[in-house]
Amino acid sequence: MSKIYICSTHRDTKAKVILELPTSEEAKQALQRIKKENPKLSIGVYGSRDLATFKRTQRALKSPTLVKSVDDFLEAMNEKEMETV
Repeated sequence: MSKIYICSTHRDTKAKVILELPTSEEAKQALQRIKKENPKLSIGVYGSRDLATFKRTQRALKSPTLVKSVDDFLEAMNEKEMETV
């Protein structure tokens, strides 16, 4: 089963943040909420079988922060420093 990944880059640190979601319906709701709370945020939406496959296809993602909830994603985008996976 595929997963949906919503990605963005932190504006200050240039660190990548990835939100992993299990269904496209959850991804649509998450995307609406993210755009509502931070309309200027540049994001990408991707589908992949798992995180390892996704990282292989996205070579530019050197050491991203992986989060599982919209709240954590929004919080990570607002933090100055982030941990990486």
